[in-house]
Amino acid sequence: MPGIRYSAALGLESERAGTQRLHVVAEVRSESATHDEYHGLVREIVGRVHKARGHRPARVVLVRAGTIPRRRAARSSARASPSKSATASCTTASCTAATAQQSADGDRLSPARLRPAATREVLLGFARRMEALGYDSLWASDHVVIPYAIASRYPYGATGEFPLPPATNFLEPLTALALVAGATERIRLGTTVLVLPHRHPVLAAKMLATLDHLAPGRVILGAGVGWMREEIEMFGVPYERRGAWSDEAIRVIRACWAGEHVEHRGEFWRFAPFASLPRPARGKIPDLDRRPHGARAPARRRAGGRLARGVPRAPRR
Repeated sequence: MPGIRYSAALGLESERAGTQRLHVVAEVRSESATHDEYHGLVREIVGRVHKARGHRPARVVLVRAGTIPRRRAARSSARASPSKSATASCTTASCTAATAQQSADGDRLSPARLRPAATREVLLGFARRMEALGYDSLWASDHVVIPYAIASRYPYGATGEFPLPPATNFLEPLTALALVAGATERIRLGTTVLVLPHRHPVLAAKMLATLDHLAPGRVILGAGVGWMREEIEMFGVPYERRGAWSDEAIRVIRACWAGEHVEHRGEFWRFAPFASLPRPARGKIPDLDRRPHGARAPARRRAGGRLARGVPRAPRR
C-alpha cells in the first residue's frame, strides 16, 4: 500500500474469544513521516485487515526505514501462534530515525528511542527472535555505495530523494545473511533485491551457491536491475542496457549452478570452460521475478515472465 515498503502479519490466537487476530509490522517508506501520517497509515492498515479478514489487528507496529522494533515490542509478540507464511525485513541499513508504534485501539503514537540497525548484535538478535516467533523468511536489500550526489529519482518515495545519507552504514546483503545463517537453523534467507549490475555474475553465483551450501536450501534470490544510475555506472555497466546485461547475468549464474563444466558465449561475457563449486544444496536457488526498477511496465512483465522461475510470484500490493 502507498507509504509502506515491507509488511508482515503474525496470527494471534485468542483462547478467551476463540478467534484469530493479527500483529502487523510494517516499514514506512519515508524517514520524515509525521505523527499524522503514522496515524493515517495505522487507520488504513486496520481498515484493510478488517475488510479482508473480518477482524481488527491486535497491534500495529510501524517502523521507519532502517529500524526495527525494540525488544519490548518483540516480547509482546511472543504469545503469537507462528504463521508459516509470515516474513520479516532483515534491515541492513543503519538508522538515524526513530521507531514509532501504536496499538489498534487508538493509543497515541509513542516515538521509540533511536537504535542503529547495522550491527552484529541487532542482526543476530532480530534473526533469532523472528525464527523463534515462527517467521518463514528474512530479507536483506542491496546498496554497495551511496553517492554524495544522486540525480536519479528514488522510485519508492513521494519526494524522489533517496532517504539515507552517504555516511550510513549499509551492510553487504550476502555477507549479512551469512552471519544470520550461522545463528539460525530453519528460517529462509532472501534478497529483496540483489542488484545484479553490482556484481560480476560469476562472483554473484559463487557467493549465492556458497551461502546456500552452508545454509542448505534456505536461500531465495530476489534479483533486480537497479534504479540508481550513479551506482550502476560505477561498476562499468551501461545504465540504459542494464536490463539486457542482467538478462545475460542471470543466464551466467544459472550456468554456474548447472554442473561442473561451465562455458558461456554472449554479448557481455565469453568464458572458456571452467568449474565453480560448490553448487547450491538442491542444485539451484529459487528466484523471484527480477525487478527492472524505473523501467516501463510492459518491460517488467516481459522480463519477469521470461526469466523468473522457482517460486510462486508474490501477489501485488
